[in-house]
Amino acid sequence: MTKDSKDYTHYSKKNRFMKHNGTESFCVLCDRTFDGKRGAQSHSSKIHNMTLDGRELNQEIEITQKLVSKEIPPVENMSDDEDYHRTINEMDEKISLNLKIRQLEKMGLKEQAYEIREKNNMFETKTDQTPEKSTDDETKNMLIAMYSNEQDPVRRDKFFNMLKMKYCGMSDDMIKIELMKMASLAS
Repeated sequence: MTKDSKDYTHYSKKNRFMKHNGTESFCVLCDRTFDGKRGAQSHSSKIHNMTLDGRELNQEIEITQKLVSKEIPPVENMSDDEDYHRTINEMDEKISLNLKIRQLEKMGLKEQAYEIREKNNMFETKTDQTPEKSTDDETKNMLIAMYSNEQDPVRRDKFFNMLKMKYCGMSDDMIKIELMKMASLAS
C-alpha cells in the first residue's frame, strides 16, 4: 500500500523522521503514512517532539510556562472561595447539560433526553405563566353558561355531568359528541 521509502524526500535535513511524496507523508521511524502536511506535522510534534522543519520542541517547558502564566495567586481564606467556585462550576455544568438536553429534544430524540434528565435529576419546571385563554377554559366556560341558562332539569343534569367529566379530563372532542347527541335528542 505504501510506496517505496526511496520515493519520499525529507521535509528538512534536520528532521530525520518525516518524509513526503506529493500529498502523502511518511514516518521513517514508525513506518506509517499520513495524509498531507497536517497529519505529518501533528505526528511529528506529538510523537517525536519536532516540527517538520527540524526544530526541537520541548513540550514540558511550554506546558509549565502556560500554567505559570495563568496561575491564580493563593488566597488566605480558601474554604469560602472553594465552595463558591465549586457551586459556580456545578451550575455551569448543569446549564450546559440542560442546553444539550434541549437540543436533543428539538432534534426529536426525546427518549434520550429524558434518560439524561432522569440520570442527572434535572426535570423541567413548568412556568408560572399560563395562556390567557386556553381551549379547555373556553369549553368549561361554555358548559357553565349552558348549565346556568338551561331550564329543563334533565338537560341541565346532562350539562352538569359533561362539566364534571371535563374537569376530570375529558377531551373537547368527546364534549362535542355529547352535545351533538343532546341536539339530536331534542329534535
